[in-house]
Amino acid sequence: MSRLILHRAIASPPARAVMMLGDILDLKFEIKDVNIIKKEHKSLEFMKYGGEHRERLYPSELRTRAIVDQCMFFNAGLFFQRLRTVGRLYPSELRTRAIVDQCIFFNAGLFFQRLRAVGSLHLACKV
Repeated sequence: MSRLILHRAIASPPARAVMMLGDILDLKFEIKDVNIIKKEHKSLEFMKYGGEHRERLYPSELRTRAIVDQCMFFNAGLFFQRLRTVGRLYPSELRTRAIVDQCIFFNAGLFFQRLRAVGSLHLACKV
């Protein structure tokens, strides 16, 4: 199997979701931390994978075999759709599923938004 490289910012919910799913599926990643404050995601290294300036998970060795020619970007909708179709990864009981969804969306909807607001104020003061 090809080696997977995960470029991530440590506090990023998409990166955390990919890491959790990788742990559940027993996938091994080479993790490379990206410093967003130093704008490493806008470097020439990342521009060759696409100009979206987003964190991404991509199979670098698959690209050389011409099987996959694009980067795989995190898509929350697709992630949860796939998670729901695999029974052992997602609870089948409706009440338990609602609790899991509530916890997931608290982190993404409320916590991360406040973290981003505080972070942007901090960055605005430094710039």
